[in-house]
Order: sequence, then structure tokens, then C-alpha cells
Amino acid sequence: MFDVGGGELILIVLAVIVLFGPKKIPEVFQMVAKGMQQFRKAQMEIKEQIEVVKTEVNKNIDEIQSEVKTAAEVAEETPDEPIPPLRKNYKPIPTKLPDENGDEK
Repeated sequence: MFDVGGGELILIVLAVIVLFGPKKIPEVFQMVAKGMQQFRKAQMEIKEQIEVVKTEVNKNIDEIQSEVKTAAEVAEETPDEPIPPLRKNYKPIPTKLPDENGDEK
């Protein structure tokens, strides 16, 4: 996780001895160990939550893909030309609007 060499480790131990004294070193290491344990526990919980969300997203993606596939199959079966009654009642949209007298502008 951390790239700590031998010289760096000795420097860290000496700094801990100078800062806290030899009598407090066991307490300091216990606090550090407890903090690392809590950090790892939190890290595992976050990973589990990410997996749950990932599973839900993949499930939704599968459902959407299934719906799109079904819609594509229905679209392939649908004729390309409009239904005859719709074609018969079709009126083009006027490009010019009539004025108050009913005349086109």
C-alpha cells in the first residue's frame, strides 16, 4: 500500500519515540491499529455498496435491452406505409395562415 523503505521506517520509529516517548508507544500503536481496522472496515462496506449498486444497474440495463429488442422486433413487423384510413384523412398543414377575413396572407 505504502512504499516505505527500511531507512524511512527507522525515521518514522525515531519520530514516534521523540514525539510520544517510549512509554506511550504501545498506546500510539494501538490507536493506529484501531484506526487502520476501522478504515479497512469502512472500505469493505463501500465496496459492498458499490457491488449492490452495480448489480442493480446491470439489472436495469438488461431490462432496457430486452425492451429495446422487443420494440425493434415489433418495428420490423410493422408495415412501412401509413394505415389507409389515416392516409385518406390526411390534410397537409398550411404554410400560410389565414387572416381575419379568411384570406391567406
